[in-house]
This record gives sequence, C-alpha cells and structure tokens, in this order.
Amino acid sequence: MYKHILFPTDGSDASFAAFPHALDLARTYKGKISILNLHEEFISHDERQFLRVSAEHFEKLMAEKAKKARDEIETVMNKHDVDVPVDIVIRQGNAKQKICELRKELGGDIIVMATRGHSNLGAAILGSVAEYVVRNSTVPVLVVHG
Repeated sequence: MYKHILFPTDGSDASFAAFPHALDLARTYKGKISILNLHEEFISHDERQFLRVSAEHFEKLMAEKAKKARDEIETVMNKHDVDVPVDIVIRQGNAKQKICELRKELGGDIIVMATRGHSNLGAAILGSVAEYVVRNSTVPVLVVHG
C-alpha cells in the first residue's frame, strides 16, 4: 500500500518528530523513504546581480547548506537505526510547492510530515506548509504534531 514514503523536513527537531512514523510505515509495508529537504533561495538572481554576488559564490554557499542538511539527516537516521532504503533529496525552492511537485516527480504513495516544524517566526505568520500540502496533495498525508 505505502511502498514509497515521502518525508519532508526543514531540519528542525520538530520536523523530525514525524520521522519515526515514516520509518514505521516503511518497515510495515517493506517500502522506502525519500527524505526531502528544501531550502528557500535566500537571494534572488536580481539581488545577486545588484549586490554583485557571483554565481560561483552563491553556488558554494548553497552547496555548504546542502552538505550541512545531509549531515543532520544522516545523524537522525543513525539515531533511529534505519533499516529500509532511504534517498535524501535536497532541493531549492518554496517548500509548499516543491513538496507537491516532488511527490509527482518521485512518485510517493504517502507524505509523512510534522506540523510546526518551521524554524522561524515568519513561517508561522505566512502560513503552514503542512496545511498547504494537505489541501493540495493527491496522495494521503499523515501529519504529526512536532
């Protein structure tokens, strides 16, 4: 039933609260987990040009951010003795939209995510990623309180 579980995380402890649920589903249904870590573009192309930030420097910053995210994900996986196949997908873009886009691209059967996983006040004011995903997903969404 749930052979491919998508697990979006922003890297916060609250967002990782849902990981045991994703892991349990993968174990129960002998499935795999795709861990999605999404980063907003913190500076637009136009802003980079105005501030004279080179593309190389920007790419270096994003690569460092991706490596840090991968390391944090691997630390969590080690704490949970992960014994199912796992893919780590790190992308840049709006989390709300990218989660739904990646669901289509990767073909997940269910999305397991935490609510209140945002790591800044702005995310709370602008709205809930979990709420958007629940309303726009074409597959079941299991939301765990983080």
